[in-house]
Amino acid sequence: MSRKVTDKAVGNRPVRHSRVIIVGSGFSGLGLAIRLSQQGRTDYLVLERGSDVGGTWRDNTYPGAACDVPSQLYSYSFALNPEWSRSFSKQPEIQRYIQGVADK
Repeated sequence: MSRKVTDKAVGNRPVRHSRVIIVGSGFSGLGLAIRLSQQGRTDYLVLERGSDVGGTWRDNTYPGAACDVPSQLYSYSFALNPEWSRSFSKQPEIQRYIQGVADK
């Protein structure tokens, strides 16, 4: 059985229908959204329950939190970061990188 979905208003806000829903704006969710945009897709929506992008890197701020993969490998291929301060970057630097990519 198929149903036709139509846009309706909820309260004073219109309902947005998207073909792709991305849950979370962590490293993977943000990367998927960027790739969809690069392919000319605009029918997606990123849902995030936190106050900022970053997922794990936003939420885990304990002392010593750092990447266990060399930072040069922990960059998006389309947003390389030649300015990592160390081989295994700490959480604040990775979070800033993700925020910078999201801003672009």
